[in-house]
Amino acid sequence: MSIHVQRINEEPIIVITYQDPISIPEDPAKALEASASLKQAVGGPVCRILDFSQVKLNFSDMMLGMAYEKDQEGGTYDPNVANIFVGSDELVKFGVESMAHQ
Repeated sequence: MSIHVQRINEEPIIVITYQDPISIPEDPAKALEASASLKQAVGGPVCRILDFSQVKLNFSDMMLGMAYEKDQEGGTYDPNVANIFVGSDELVKFGVESMAHQ
């Protein structure tokens, strides 16, 4: 597994840090599981910080990860999950912009 999940104190906030090499679909599955579990535990909306600052994304992994999260509880498209994306890679920006238009 190439992600690290950390809950921020007792707040409904988790930080999911991706690390190279990314493993698809295992890493998105673990990220979804973590945010869905937190959402169920707190009984309401949560914030999920996705930190891609330590990875070099490629277009294929980004597209597969986005597709994997579609219609999944705890994911980017879940209305009870606020997502914050962190990263300087141009593909992070492109991915966020692409999700905003879907």
